[in-house]
Amino acid sequence: MISVDRLISHKKPGTYALILPAETPETIVIGKLGRLGVCRGNYLYVGSAFGPGGLAGRIRHHLRPLSSPHWHIDYLRKKLLPSAVWFTTDRRRREHQWAAIFAEADSAAIPLIGFGASDCRCDAHLFFFPAAATFNTMFRQIHQAIPDHAPIYHLNLQSQQLYQFEQAVGTKPIVKEYFC
Repeated sequence: MISVDRLISHKKPGTYALILPAETPETIVIGKLGRLGVCRGNYLYVGSAFGPGGLAGRIRHHLRPLSSPHWHIDYLRKKLLPSAVWFTTDRRRREHQWAAIFAEADSAAIPLIGFGASDCRCDAHLFFFPAAATFNTMFRQIHQAIPDHAPIYHLNLQSQQLYQFEQAVGTKPIVKEYFC
């Protein structure tokens, strides 16, 4: 397992998105919520980590094997492994804003109403993209919608590379277009 603490400031709270690529179509039972038909493509799950372990603790949870699922995303993670994490240490809870922005993305679909959203009014916190959503495109949209947003990072779990999105003059990002 990678050292998440080394890449994310220990115990800092924040908002995150897990990127879960799916290679093989299948059906997964998501606890009492119901069945999720998994299609070939990419799933993006939005969450927040404002508890005592912060982002590092929550991301560690999402990367380790599970004996029994706790959250909706845990059922999905039994079949799909995260390839990347997008996160911010913004002190404001941004998960509902991110969910609203991702839901409006051109190619996004909500695969199961209520997934990850049992404690809020969002339709879901899980989104499906038939093609890989790019870091810069998605977060350019977030920074346009929320100008005072704190920096957003992309952690590639395979390479352990950490990238930061910054809004340059105009709409050209500083980092190159990148997605695993």
